Amino acid sequence: MTEMVDRVARAIYRADFPLAFEDAPSVIRERHLAEARAAITAMRVPTVSMVDAAWIETHDSGFNPDGALVKESSTFHARRPEDLPRDTAYEVWQAMIDEALK
Repeated sequence: MTEMVDRVARAIYRADFPLAFEDAPSVIRERHLAEARAAITAMRVPTVSMVDAAWIETHDSGFNPDGALVKESSTFHARRPEDLPRDTAYEVWQAMIDEALK
């Protein structure tokens, strides 16, 4: 179990129970750890808006009048995260999620 899995499991547990996570029966703790892994796994593929946000943060860019994301020298149209080059925020995000699940 990683720190992130534990952190998410505790957050899910706190939403369900007022008691300390450590005091919960092991079957309850294991269920919440499994739920945490499932939640983190579901986040492995970033949404288009997440990828767009990363692009904006890492490039000189803005939006043109029709709402498409534009880089100064070229137009960037990420309609699907998997369309991005592999050396982008998409790949970094997946590596971070994979590490959280180890």
